[in-house]
Amino acid sequence: MRIIYDKVLCKPKGYGYVEFAEEESLSKVMANKTSFAINGRKIMIKRSQSVTKLREDVRNVVYVTNLPFSYDEGNLKSFLEKNEVNDIIDCLITKDDSGNSKGFGFVEFDNEVEGILIVKSNRLRKL
Repeated sequence: MRIIYDKVLCKPKGYGYVEFAEEESLSKVMANKTSFAINGRKIMIKRSQSVTKLREDVRNVVYVTNLPFSYDEGNLKSFLEKNEVNDIIDCLITKDDSGNSKGFGFVEFDNEVEGILIVKSNRLRKL
């Protein structure tokens, strides 16, 4: 088991990892995902993937920050399309536990060139 800590504050960031010796044990935990809390905080259980696997699955992603808090994925995609941004596969706005936007997200493109052009041209500064 590994708890992830903030290097500056030396406090837990609120997540960690548990490694299972056998796939069967992991399958039992994932099948029995009953909600529970520790010290009043709701605990979520998700299966993680290796960084290598994630990089294979997600290809051309641009990190977008300083988004209006009122934006959802549809607003972001519409904005990009109005500004002639093409080949969008998916948009994701990061949300807090209440479902409110955190003001940043990710856009995945079908080709690497479009993502590079977005970053270099600063087309997202018009937001």
